[in-house]
Amino acid sequence: MTLQELILRFIRGEADWRDLREHGLRIAFTEAEQVTVSGQSGAVVRPSIRDIACGLIKHKADASRLRQWASVILAVNEIDMKALGGNVIGEVFLEALWDAAHGDDVEDTAFSLAEKSCQ
Repeated sequence: MTLQELILRFIRGEADWRDLREHGLRIAFTEAEQVTVSGQSGAVVRPSIRDIACGLIKHKADASRLRQWASVILAVNEIDMKALGGNVIGEVFLEALWDAAHGDDVEDTAFSLAEKSCQ
């Protein structure tokens, strides 16, 4: 499996962020829940709205895992979130990622849209 494939699986909630270490991405969380990433490869992944939606749904029930998932997505340079900008649903998901990464509650609207978008 390529790094790009693994990153997409991680984004969709099908793989753990720790699995990215197999491809040389070193990801760590500080005691303050800040994420650091090193060893980046330069490969680019552009997740779709559906990819993000499925990941949101997969992590919805566990606030700690949701926070880590969102934090890693926002920290990994290989993940290009531009495809989500300029789209109403994409903007809702970007806000949900920021909220989750900072330990804030994700709006119910984001989860409702994610349920519809992940089908």
